[in-house]
Amino acid sequence: MRTIPERARAIATALSEAGSADIVVIAGKGHEEQQIYGTVAHPFSDRTEVARILGVREVNRALAAAAAACGGTPPGRGSRLCRRIE
Repeated sequence: MRTIPERARAIATALSEAGSADIVVIAGKGHEEQQIYGTVAHPFSDRTEVARILGVREVNRALAAAAAACGGTPPGRGSRLCRRIE
């Protein structure tokens, strides 16, 4: 295990090192639209970052696959659990 303090770099590293059978879980800040460093809030979205790295179609495909793997379907647009990126 290693620590990568910069969230964007950590997400990019996890996605780039994941194999085709791996699942990457980005937990803890997915619903927030900012990253706070000290007392300063900077705009940042995990969803936007993942979409930028993988491309929107890949993100939607991954969300659908993850939901299917646990026996469900992605909740509708606007859900906090699973939101389609368009």
